[in-house]
Amino acid sequence: MLACTSTGRDVRVKNNHQGRWKQPNGQLAGLALALACVQTAHAVDAQYFELGPVKVEPVVSVDAAWVDNVYRDAEDEQESWVIKTVPRIDARIENGPSQYAFRYELQDWYYTDSPEGEDDDFTGHLFRGDIDHRFNLKNRVELFGQHHKAHEERGTGLTEGGSLSRFTDTPVEYDEDRYGGTYFYGSGEGKGRLELGAEWQETDYTNYEIYTDGFDYEQVLYQGVFYWDVRPRTALVFDASYLDVTYLEERDRRASLDSDEIRLLMGVSWEASGKTRGEVKIGGYEREFEDPRRDKADGFAWDIKFNYRPKTYSSFDLTARQLSHETNGFGDYIETQEYTFNWLRLFRRNWQSKLGVLFANDDYSGIEREDQRLHIEWTLQKPVKRWLDLGVGWRFEDRESDDDNFTYNRQSLFVTMKASL
Repeated sequence: MLACTSTGRDVRVKNNHQGRWKQPNGQLAGLALALACVQTAHAVDAQYFELGPVKVEPVVSVDAAWVDNVYRDAEDEQESWVIKTVPRIDARIENGPSQYAFRYELQDWYYTDSPEGEDDDFTGHLFRGDIDHRFNLKNRVELFGQHHKAHEERGTGLTEGGSLSRFTDTPVEYDEDRYGGTYFYGSGEGKGRLELGAEWQETDYTNYEIYTDGFDYEQVLYQGVFYWDVRPRTALVFDASYLDVTYLEERDRRASLDSDEIRLLMGVSWEASGKTRGEVKIGGYEREFEDPRRDKADGFAWDIKFNYRPKTYSSFDLTARQLSHETNGFGDYIETQEYTFNWLRLFRRNWQSKLGVLFANDDYSGIEREDQRLHIEWTLQKPVKRWLDLGVGWRFEDRESDDDNFTYNRQSLFVTMKASL
């Protein structure tokens, strides 16, 4: 409920409108999330047109990248240009302090150099509706529903590892449906504030069913966060959540992955002089599987966020957290410690530089495997027109694993364009 968001397959944090509680198996969206956490400035000033009470805003973005290791393979590195085109339409209705929004997004991936007989291209669709309704000064509710027809790039998720990625000649596809909401009670005048949230999610793989059916699952999560002011701009935080995961297909003679997880955190949030703000929560978690053949897991958990804005043209964001993911075919589940650093710097004539660094340690419960991941992304952008942004950048991924099949590095150089009316 606090932090930033991504429409990629990440995350056990939640934002007001686009939170996602948990990443099931796509571990490569972390850097995109890290960069999304940085507030951008001088972006495209999109214009809207009106259809009665509805404001409609169309935007299109294009990312063309030269990638030196498309399948994230330790040895057989395949090069290609990868062009991602995302036209989007946002529509919203404003009713006093309340707002109702709808988004449609087409996501098209095109590879110029797929091997003969293989096809990495994919076109996905995202539909999302949001309601932000304010009853009065102290009571507000946010609701959302989303359908995403998506895919896992070959070499990620269920085809992670160079050898597995070559057993398929097209990407693994899935449908994901999510519904949920958060109720907010309290105001800036009171000492206490309460947030109560619930979310349901179902992930359904739609091809390679002989292999993927065993990984279809649904999850329900309930979360409550309570803030109690102890000083001006300083509050104690109490965070409790319960997650229930149910796999939808029988796993032939294999132990069930159905589980539930309880997470309890407490800490403090603060804001100092308008330049620094942060939140530190520590506690523990316990995950218990329905099948006794899988061991119960518990441990130390934390969620730390720190933001420093020394100047109006520069900002730094640091985060550190412990979270868990559903298995991608290896082990019972994945326990992750994740650290991110983001730096946004504005220059004269509206030039903008963004640097995002993510380091993560993935421990696969139930097997002897541990990975270390490093992701770096740097972009330089400039709005050349009110309706047009152009940019260039560099991405780097590196993973070291106990299993050499999962060790790789990958880099890409890219150009970006974002345009609106």
